[in-house]
Amino acid sequence: MLNPIPTVRAETIVKEISTEGSSPLLILADNGEQYIAKTTPSQVPLVELINEVLCAYWARCWELAIPSFALVHISQSLADHYRTEKGLLSARYDNCAFSEQLFFGSRAVPCQVELDDYFSGPYHQSQMHYFSNPLDLLKIGVFDQWIGNFDRKPDNPNVLLTQRSDGLLDFSPIDHTAAFGYAINHRQVRDELLYREPKKWLLSHDFVRAIAKFTPPETISDLQPNISTGMEVALDNMDFVFEQIPKSWGFSEKARNHLKSFLGNQERNERIASTYLSYLK
Repeated sequence: MLNPIPTVRAETIVKEISTEGSSPLLILADNGEQYIAKTTPSQVPLVELINEVLCAYWARCWELAIPSFALVHISQSLADHYRTEKGLLSARYDNCAFSEQLFFGSRAVPCQVELDDYFSGPYHQSQMHYFSNPLDLLKIGVFDQWIGNFDRKPDNPNVLLTQRSDGLLDFSPIDHTAAFGYAINHRQVRDELLYREPKKWLLSHDFVRAIAKFTPPETISDLQPNISTGMEVALDNMDFVFEQIPKSWGFSEKARNHLKSFLGNQERNERIASTYLSYLK
């Protein structure tokens, strides 16, 4: 069951995280949790933030280990205090009206490490025992093709390894701002826009092939109905997920209807649900 997205209030800006793209803020919220908080300098509709909320919920529908998420309020006074005490924020925050803008926040979880920082090869069968479900990496690769996420690829997986309470590792997909092929309006989304060369999808990562190599063929085949179920659950909850988008972000009714129709295309969904098999030959 999906829950409404919570809203938390930042009590401290811990630091700005320097990245090539979004430069998010690490904040401590009033619920005692730390979040990686993102905003966008774009005008309404705030497509990047909308994508984060949509894809976080849909990843949950696919039973992927997405970190907890929330809407984050950061006051202008808190941002001014940070600039006074710790130095300037990057230029992307120059025109940010903090008190008027809700950020998207992904909970910062301890014991997380990037996939390639932990496993750089060569790969061997014993590594499969480290994971709660090794095939989740394949599911993430298919999920990316369903939502057209161009920012997760073999040389930039954007997948964290998260340690569970039982000591096993989960694959946690992060960063969905580039979903739908960088479209600046969701009404523009179409299949042709989401095409990219097979070698640029996460499914071309060497570790994906290693997982397939050390997994029984029947288990690999059984993944397809699981993927189809994830699509169905996401579609069944589409209206609920749409309602979690703040109205101030400008997610129009026409954009919602277009995405619902596009992602509900049965022919496309059947093709994508089986596409991972072609990468494992």
